Amino acid sequence: MDKIGAYEAKTHLPKLLERVLQGECIVITKHGSPVAMLQPMPAQRKSEPKQIIGEIRKFRKKKYSPRNCSPRYD
Repeated sequence: MDKIGAYEAKTHLPKLLERVLQGECIVITKHGSPVAMLQPMPAQRKSEPKQIIGEIRKFRKKKYSPRNCSPRYD
């Protein structure tokens, strides 16, 4: 795991992101003290469209059922 200063990280961010894409973790320091870490994101699974639609329907029923809403009279 490499350590890099904040100024250098700002200056070379595109190159650092390429390294992170390759699986590296990079610690960013400020005045020698670690303040942040660049690391790869965990793999995200792709959802099927039917699954997404089902989740939206469940959300709508739970959060926005007519029982929980009252009409607005402006």
